[in-house]
Amino acid sequence: GESLEIKVERPQAVAGQTLTIDQSYLTATPGARASDYRLFMVLRSSRGLEHSLDLPQGAVLQKVTINGIEFPIRAVGQKLSLPIKPGRQEVDIRWRVEGGVGLIYRNDSVKLGLPSVNSKVEVNLPSDRWLLAVGGEGMGPAILFWSKLILLLLLAIALGRVSWIPVSRWQW
Repeated sequence: GESLEIKVERPQAVAGQTLTIDQSYLTATPGARASDYRLFMVLRSSRGLEHSLDLPQGAVLQKVTINGIEFPIRAVGQKLSLPIKPGRQEVDIRWRVEGGVGLIYRNDSVKLGLPSVNSKVEVNLPSDRWLLAVGGEGMGPAILFWSKLILLLLLAIALGRVSWIPVSRWQW
């Protein structure tokens, strides 16, 4: 005379983000005629999906690697769609943009499609170039050249005032 009643329900999904960018690292290497870029990202996803990001105007995609496996993915216009599996993913994207370093170099931006934490941008200038100033959003790097130049100018002025040294202020 016993009975068992079973009621099965599908749990409701919790609203929120299913994909997180834990780390993004953009490296730009400008050359004489073209600039090479590398974007390394660490992603976490709670479900499989396709994630799109926007490459810079005129970017020629060279290679896409996800978890060490090269994928034959092509960008459609500026949009690049990445197949994301559940769990942690390491994505490495490389592309080239025509136009190298000149008197002023502007780094092309990439739209990741999501907010990113632990972001870093690195520009590897050729050895025959000096970095004099930078600009952009957020906290920028310290240009150590200007502080050294000011220190040398103050030192030259001080040494120019010493009377027993036979070198004038303007010669220092």
